[in-house]
Amino acid sequence: MINDYSRFPEVEILYSTSAKVVIPKINQIFARFGSPIVLKSDNGPPFNGTEFAAFAKKLGFHHHRPTNVEPTPGPSDITQPLPDLPSNVEPTPGPSYAISALVNTPLTNKRRLRTVEERNERDAALHPVKDGCTASCKLECNKTFGCEDGKRINKEFWSLSPEERRQWIWTIVLQESKKRTTTKAGSRRSVTNQYFLRRSFESGGVLKCVCKVFFLTTLGYSKSSDAAVMRILKSTSIENTRPNPDQRGRHEPKNKIDRSEILEHIKKYNPAVHHCRRTHAPNRLYLPSDITSSDMHAVFFQSIRQIGIETYRKEIRAQNISFAILGAEECEICKR
Repeated sequence: MINDYSRFPEVEILYSTSAKVVIPKINQIFARFGSPIVLKSDNGPPFNGTEFAAFAKKLGFHHHRPTNVEPTPGPSDITQPLPDLPSNVEPTPGPSYAISALVNTPLTNKRRLRTVEERNERDAALHPVKDGCTASCKLECNKTFGCEDGKRINKEFWSLSPEERRQWIWTIVLQESKKRTTTKAGSRRSVTNQYFLRRSFESGGVLKCVCKVFFLTTLGYSKSSDAAVMRILKSTSIENTRPNPDQRGRHEPKNKIDRSEILEHIKKYNPAVHHCRRTHAPNRLYLPSDITSSDMHAVFFQSIRQIGIETYRKEIRAQNISFAILGAEECEICKR
């Protein structure tokens, strides 16, 4: 068997030319290199029966036979057509079939989405326009906004950056102090939200009040979940002109260490510019070679705070401090 692209041959020793022997050998080759799109062969015994046709259909490649299906009679007219194998003969599944399926499985692209445009396309695909309110809606949202209006608003919303989407929701949702107070104590409701959407330019481009369900489903959210909208409205006071920025991922971890304590302890050892290496000054400081970072960390660990030695060493590297070991660079002052 030869690959038309690489011209690399694969040789297998066969004790028979029957399909029962040839097919497992071919399947082992496919397990190593993958199944081809087209397989070319002659009209020999392993390839002209229903058994090989079923094998080709199972692995999904096209079997092409350039030679005639029926053999051409020779001068003596003694050539006889080769008989087909019985139709009830099926190839015995083996380990190579499982390997072939694994090799032929396409790889999925899991590259991290780094640009804003790529993340917006992903979010837009996950939030299409959903079914809105019913015909019994008092605001008649479906009559005011058609299907094309919903797609237009959804596309404009998800083309914005996350901060711009927060600003869009904060601007288009009107919050008012609640007008009716019940006698029940402990009510958490303090404001009334009114949701608006802008009509198309051809329809005047004015804002129209819609129900909460229609507002959520037009933006691609579930009608029973308003967390994405309420998170923005509750995080900012009504008097503000713009919403507070999203604080997710910006909080300091609870186990964060105060680096100033480490820096003050390092400065007690008086790192300074070495007189032999003033070309690096003032970017690089040096400590005597008889002091090690392990000794400094041991003192800090016992007297001030219990931290790891790698944390202490990171601060030494951040301050661009080195431990000078002079050799061939000794100057006249050092030789004295």
